Amino acid sequence: MPTSATAAVMLVGFQQYNIQPGPLLFTQHADLVWGLVASLFIANVMLLVLNLPLVGLWVKLLRIPLPWLYGGILVFAYMGTVAANPSVVELLLLSAFGVAGFLMRRYDYPVAPAVVGLILVLWPTMR
Repeated sequence: MPTSATAAVMLVGFQQYNIQPGPLLFTQHADLVWGLVASLFIANVMLLVLNLPLVGLWVKLLRIPLPWLYGGILVFAYMGTVAANPSVVELLLLSAFGVAGFLMRRYDYPVAPAVVGLILVLWPTMR
């Protein structure tokens, strides 16, 4: 059973490719494991290269009032959904998950168990 939302997503990704996670993963699929480690190292180096010069910009972003920031995130989320697949159903799903996430944060419900539960419920339909 995964202990976090990140572990659950990785577990689902491994299972989609019929890879059994566990101690034998390093011996049976060494190329995958070391490729994952190398990609994480490259990602960290790129984040360092990008974030050091832009630290002033990130500090300025903290000064944006939260309602404006939330509004901008909402606009970009809707634009991305429409750009990927212009469907009213997907916009309604985005809105429903947004409201559910807002209510969960508002009433101090943890989000990680919901993500794990959603993955476990939807996993049989994804095969």
